[in-house]
Amino acid sequence: MKLKIYLWSAVLLLAACDRDVETIPAEITVDAPRIVLPEYMDDNQAATVTFTATAPWSAETSDTKAAADWIRISPRSGGPGTVTLSIVAEENRTPQERTAYIRILSGDATQSIGVTQKGDGTLPEGQSIYETGAARDTIVVRLHAGGNYRVDIGQGADWVASRLSAGEKFDTLAFFLTANHSFEDRAASIRIYEPQRGYTSSLTLLQLSAALDIELALRHVRLPTGTAGTEAAADWTESLFVAGFDDRGDLLFTQDLPRAEGYAFRFRVLPPETAIRNSYPSVRIYAVANSSHELAAFAGNEQDFLNRKDTAATKLFDAENIRPPLSGTAVCNLGPGTNKVEVDLAHVTALVTFNVFFDSDWTDVPSIDKLSIGGFSSWGYLFGAATDTQSPPRATAFNPAVTPNGTNRYLFFAYEKSRLILTVRAGGRYYQGVAPDILKRGYKYTFNMRLCPDGQCRPSSETEHLARASVTTGEGERTIYLKPM
Repeated sequence: MKLKIYLWSAVLLLAACDRDVETIPAEITVDAPRIVLPEYMDDNQAATVTFTATAPWSAETSDTKAAADWIRISPRSGGPGTVTLSIVAEENRTPQERTAYIRILSGDATQSIGVTQKGDGTLPEGQSIYETGAARDTIVVRLHAGGNYRVDIGQGADWVASRLSAGEKFDTLAFFLTANHSFEDRAASIRIYEPQRGYTSSLTLLQLSAALDIELALRHVRLPTGTAGTEAAADWTESLFVAGFDDRGDLLFTQDLPRAEGYAFRFRVLPPETAIRNSYPSVRIYAVANSSHELAAFAGNEQDFLNRKDTAATKLFDAENIRPPLSGTAVCNLGPGTNKVEVDLAHVTALVTFNVFFDSDWTDVPSIDKLSIGGFSSWGYLFGAATDTQSPPRATAFNPAVTPNGTNRYLFFAYEKSRLILTVRAGGRYYQGVAPDILKRGYKYTFNMRLCPDGQCRPSSETEHLARASVTTGEGERTIYLKPM
C-alpha cells in the first residue's frame, strides 16, 4: 500500500515539473530583406545574405506563382546559429527584371528574402517612349545579337538618324537627334523589327522645345543708398530691353518689350542653335528700361553689352516729360517650364537742372537767342541734348543746340562723372560755363548758371561763395559763372 502511495506521489511531482517548463519559440533575424542581382553572373559571382536562427532551419525558393527555377541557394538547411546563404542566378535574357523569394523556415517562424534580377537592357517588344531635352542628343538601345534588324523612321526622319552596330552578345542601335531649335515640342515614330524572330518594337522619341518661357517681375527702383524707392519699378518703365548671357558670357537671347500692363513682363525666347542646352546654370539677365531703341539690334557678347547698356539712352533732355534710364541684373538658372525672374532697377544717370539767369549788374538784360548743352563723360562717351531729338553718345565732340525757353530752366539726365558745358549767346556775345564732374547716378543736381556783363561775376553772398568752392559729391546746388568767349 505504501509503495502505491509513493509511486502516485512521484507521478504528481513529475506532472507539476512539466507544467513549469516554458517552450521558447524559434526566431529568425535577416540582415537584408531584399537583394538585387545583375542580369548575368557565373559561379564565382555568387551573392550572399546572412541570417540568424535560434532553432534548426530550412530554406526554399519561389516566385509569385510557383517555385523559382532560375536561382540556386546553398546550404538549404542547418542548425541554429548565424548562417550565410550563397545565391547564384541564371542569366536573364529578357528586358524585364524578375523577382523570386527565399523562404527560411524554423519551427513556427518564417522570414522571406526578396531577390530581384535586372533585365538584360534590350529593347522590349511593344511600345516604348523616350523623352529628351532640347539639346542635341544620342539615344542607344540594345538588341539581342545575330538578328537581321530593320529600322523604319516615319515621323521625325528630318531630325533623327540611326546606326546599327553588331556585337558578340548584343547589337547596339543608336539614334542621333539634332537640337530642337523651334518653339514647339516634337515627336519621332520609329519601328524596329526582325522578321525571322517575329520581333517588333515601336519606339517614340519625344524632344522638348528649346524655347525659354520667362516671367520677369520688376520689383523696386533702388536708390543710390541701396534702399528701395516707394514707387514700383514697372511704373517707371516705358519700355524694357532684356538680354540674357550664359555662364560663358555668350548671348542666349534679347527681347525688346513694350510697357507691361501689370506687374510682370512675360515673353518666350529661343536661344541660338549653337547655344542650346537642356538647362542653363548661372544665367545673367540684364534689364534696361527706357533705353531699348539703341539696343534692339544687339548681337554681341556680355562684355560688349556691359560697355553699352548704361549709355544706350536715345533721349536725355526734357527730363520732366520722359522716364530716366534704368537698369538691373539678376542671376538665375533657366530650364524647361516657366522661369520666374525678379529684378530691381537702379538709376544710371543723374538728374541735372540748369538755371540760366543774368547777374543783377546788367542794366539792360539781353535775350538769349542761342543755347547749347554738351559735355564729356568719364566713360568716354560724349553727352548731348536737344529739345526734340538727340543723337546717341559717340566718339566725336558735338554741342547740339537747345531752343531757349521762357523760364531759362532746363532739366536733363546726364551720365555719372559727366563734365557738362553750357554755351549761351546773349546780346551778340557768347558765354560759356563748365560744371564740375561731380555727378553720381541717382542723385539730383542744380547748377545756377550766372551771366555777368563783364564776365567778372562776384558772389552775391558768402553762402554762394562756399557753394562754388565746394567739391563734395552727392546731391546739391552749385553756382557756375559763365565767362565771355
